[in-house]
Amino acid sequence: MNPVLQYVIALLQKVANYVSNHPAWTAAVAVAFVPGLVVTPALGVLGFSAAGPVAGSIAAGWQAMYGGMVPAGGLFAILQSAAMGGTAIVGWVTTATAAAGVSVAQLNTQDPVENEAGSDDEGPVETDAGSDDDSE
Repeated sequence: MNPVLQYVIALLQKVANYVSNHPAWTAAVAVAFVPGLVVTPALGVLGFSAAGPVAGSIAAGWQAMYGGMVPAGGLFAILQSAAMGGTAIVGWVTTATAAAGVSVAQLNTQDPVENEAGSDDEGPVETDAGSDDDSE
């Protein structure tokens, strides 16, 4: 099998394992990052871009209905603002952050939380350094 394909399959298996072992963390990440992953492409499909509505798109037709006078605070203005850097940029940042987080999580050989919980270490070892015993 192709080594790149083997790596991708192994990575996906690690991600699936991490997700099954950490459902609460996975849910938190999904709630935080999935909206950005959905909003950015949806705006692009509708024709909203960072430079303005794309010619011939749904957004361009919608803007033409206003005759050049788009009402401030309306849905069209909100979506165009998001595409020009509001929500759209947040979507890209959250996507990159999520990808980096998953990569780092997969590179770790041990989960630090599990390591702390399963450790046999009882904490700092107490010594008799301050005792009054002078029998040396």
